[in-house]
Formats: sequence, C-alpha cells, structure tokens
Amino acid sequence: MDRSIYYRELNEVIEWTEEDWTKEIYVNLNDIPKPDISTQKLDIYKDKVIRIITDRINSITDNGHPQVRDTSLVLGSRVGAGYIYQYEAEALIEYLIRTNPYLQKGLNGYIKTSKWGIQNGINQPKFF
Repeated sequence: MDRSIYYRELNEVIEWTEEDWTKEIYVNLNDIPKPDISTQKLDIYKDKVIRIITDRINSITDNGHPQVRDTSLVLGSRVGAGYIYQYEAEALIEYLIRTNPYLQKGLNGYIKTSKWGIQNGINQPKFF
C-alpha cells in the first residue's frame, strides 16, 4: 500500500512518463459535433433512446452477450451524440440487465460488456 499516494514531493518521483495525447484513442468530447436542437426536441430524442434500448434489452431471451454488446454500442453512440448523459446510460442499461430474467446467469459479465460498449460507442456518435 502506498501511504504517500495523496502527497509526494517531486523529487521523490522515480520515473516520469509522457503520454501521446495525439493518438486516436484520446477523444476530446468537446470536439464531437453536437446537434443544434431545442431542449424540447432533445427530451424527445432522449425518450426515444431510452425506449429503443429498453425494448432491445427486454427482448433478450437467448445469446445475451452479442445482443448486450450491440445494444451498448448503440447506446454509447447516442451518448456521443449528446442525447443522453453517460452516467444515465450506464445506470439505464445496468438496471435493464438486472431486471432481465435471461441475463441473470451472467450478470457481472453482461454489465461489464455494457460499460465497454457504451465507452466504445461514444467515439462514434450517431445522430437522429
């Protein structure tokens, strides 16, 4: 356990590393174009996203991982488009997975897959 994790003098740092922030894996969410729409229309789109994701997860009765993955990627693409916040998307899909009877047998795996899908879907925003 690192007892000095909260505070460390600069001269105590053993090795400095640099990260290349120009790599494609680093995405500045402010650079992603956002739709120019009214708040009322944005609420309609958010409701549409929630309805689509709910229907897709609730219809899973077999072969769960591919369906959870695909649905999470779609949800992430809508997060990237600005229709729903990431924390709302993660909470929504986790709730839906927990309430789906078929997905109960691999709950933690499905939740992990869904978070992966949302994170990767954000990088490819899809607009209505």
